[in-house]
Amino acid sequence: MDIVVRETGDIKDLEVFEDIQRRAWQMRDIGIIPKTILKAIYCAGGFVAGAWYGDRIVGFSFAFRGFYKGENILWSHMTAVLPEYQGKGIGYKLKIFQKEWALRNNIKLICWTFDPFSLKNAYFNFGKLKVISNTYEKDIYGAMYDKVNEGKRSDRLIVEWWLEKKFEFKKTVSLNVPFLSPDISKDEEIRKKDNFFEKLKNYFDDGYYIIDFDKERGKYILGSF
Repeated sequence: MDIVVRETGDIKDLEVFEDIQRRAWQMRDIGIIPKTILKAIYCAGGFVAGAWYGDRIVGFSFAFRGFYKGENILWSHMTAVLPEYQGKGIGYKLKIFQKEWALRNNIKLICWTFDPFSLKNAYFNFGKLKVISNTYEKDIYGAMYDKVNEGKRSDRLIVEWWLEKKFEFKKTVSLNVPFLSPDISKDEEIRKKDNFFEKLKNYFDDGYYIIDFDKERGKYILGSF
């Protein structure tokens, strides 16, 4: 598929980005990042880019500059692709374009959050992009307003995508990801998430990072220096 990714601050493009959020996550209007904020991020030197298939915008990504763990970073808040174009490598192209943009702007670290119980995203982040993480935040965003996340506790891993630095991890262990069925009760969801959090926290406190994801077995791979 011939996809073209480029930066944009055009307000009509940003209006399309609003609609992509509605469709990609079945987002309610209260949760949509509006074109005015996207424009402000672009004008302030942040990253705002779209993915075009022909003359149609089928995905987008935006990120703002920040500071994390003593590093100047790019914080990638959202990458979204229209449902009918998902699974075609467009999200990956957006992230690679974002990486190239960061390096041109002398930024060596990109960070973002994702749901650690989303196995598809776990493989994308750890297996393909080779991020690492040693930070788990409980309910980081509070209540969310899309069909995927509404009514759930918004637990997230903060991942670090080091664009030039390479790490050598010596000791590795694996950790099962608990299955959260779509009809899970709120109490059971919280119990499973809390249990997983405690296990991860113990490893993080001992100096481990999540460094990979075994998609065949549904396990995170953790390594220590």
